[in-house]
Amino acid sequence: MSHEDYAKVVTTVIRRDLFELEACTTLGQLPGVRALAHQLKRGIFPTGMAIRHLLDRAVNEVFMLALDQPDLASQRIASFLHLWYKQGETVVTIAAALGLSRSYVTHTIQRRALDLVARRFLEHAWRVEATA
Repeated sequence: MSHEDYAKVVTTVIRRDLFELEACTTLGQLPGVRALAHQLKRGIFPTGMAIRHLLDRAVNEVFMLALDQPDLASQRIASFLHLWYKQGETVVTIAAALGLSRSYVTHTIQRRALDLVARRFLEHAWRVEATA
């Protein structure tokens, strides 16, 4: 699979539950996910927990970087990630909160935010980090 194909998988599973993440063999095969799942092997859903951990990490990193930027586009990405990922809000609710159209939020802010998160997730998922 290409990097773009993996990124598409990340964006489709980003808010899925542990049952669904556990069954995501595409992401579960990546070296960083496998290594983390091995560390979590005593849990019920080690692969799902590993994917969730890396997704949370990627979202938090993108959120913090976007929040730290002075431009409006970055601030909107930070707001979107907070409302959509962390609070589970819908795009319609987010559009209303930001005073923007649903179409703009979907096609501009969400697309960019998910692309950044997917790229960051894949950076972590392809890398096997040494354990202490």
